[in-house]
Amino acid sequence: MVEGERPLDLHEPEPRRDRAVLPRQLHAAGVLDEQEPALLAGRQGQGPAPRAPGQQHAARRRDQGLRLGVLLHQRRQGHLERRQPDEHLLVPAGGTISLFPNLTEKPFNDVNFRKGLSYALDRKGVGDAAAEGYMQQAGQTGMLLPNQESLLNPAIPDKGLITQNDKTALSYFAKAGYTMKNGKLVDKTGAPLTVSITTANGYSDWLRAVQAITKEWAKVGITVKTKQPQPAAYQLALRNGDFQLAMGSVGGTGSVYQDFANNLSSEFYTPIGKQAANNFGRYKSAKVDAILDRFKTTTNPQDQMELGYQLQQIYYDELPSIGLYYGGSWGLFSTQKFTGWPSAKDPYTSPKTYVSTSLLILTHLKKKEAAK
Repeated sequence: MVEGERPLDLHEPEPRRDRAVLPRQLHAAGVLDEQEPALLAGRQGQGPAPRAPGQQHAARRRDQGLRLGVLLHQRRQGHLERRQPDEHLLVPAGGTISLFPNLTEKPFNDVNFRKGLSYALDRKGVGDAAAEGYMQQAGQTGMLLPNQESLLNPAIPDKGLITQNDKTALSYFAKAGYTMKNGKLVDKTGAPLTVSITTANGYSDWLRAVQAITKEWAKVGITVKTKQPQPAAYQLALRNGDFQLAMGSVGGTGSVYQDFANNLSSEFYTPIGKQAANNFGRYKSAKVDAILDRFKTTTNPQDQMELGYQLQQIYYDELPSIGLYYGGSWGLFSTQKFTGWPSAKDPYTSPKTYVSTSLLILTHLKKKEAAK
């Protein structure tokens, strides 16, 4: 599910994004007692969390969700003295909030046009407006930092960060057939450029990001129209390819292969009007498919790293989606009975409780030895 970013509401009776989760994998493996929720995952605006089977733990979920909310509020205030000794709060990046260009439409199918859009963005300003300074601007590598920094392609400058440069943006727009005239970016016929960005209604942080983008692109003569369908209609538009540009999220599965496959693989390519499970921008490349096929079959870590480098370079050069800022994934862990949770020192994955991250966390957990 595409992730949104919305501020945490501490006054909400049962915060939608901050509930205790009882991963079935943990219970099946005998790691957790059925009655013991050991993991709370706060997802900043990533939609309603899946409910545990039955309703008998509703009050516990509510209390623990509020507990996480209180800790996050204390973190913002700069103090966490009321945190329990075994509680560990983790606020890492959980995905890259991005713009998906519809690659089947002109001018978005022109890489020069996409580069113009990219260079016209102040990503730090967009991220600060959206996430209120909590999260960092994202690079154009497709990698989640700092989680995957050890796997980052060293040949890509500045860790893939793109610095806003309107002059450079206009030079790329010119290559795509667009020039400035009377403060407006116009095509070869003199028609001013208007683009639309689709975002889900109610995703207030994404809307703030779109508003910031609108201001930035106005400086290079682009008029932006915002479309805000309800979340279900937004999802349908995204999957059907019914958009010009759309807000969305990429990465964060904990697997370099899966992150790139979800966004770039032709396996997920469908014609416009037919629902796609991933690859919403309809990217297609035989070269990328070949790299992904090799990545999927090799077990050699060095080969996997090199293939990851190649995918990052393509992502940086071709901009199949335009990275903006990292989306938050907030988690509260208890080491009272188990250790091995992701941490700031070992951010092997985010504390999300969906996709493959729960299984990855499970493989790292160790039962804590009782004190003698």
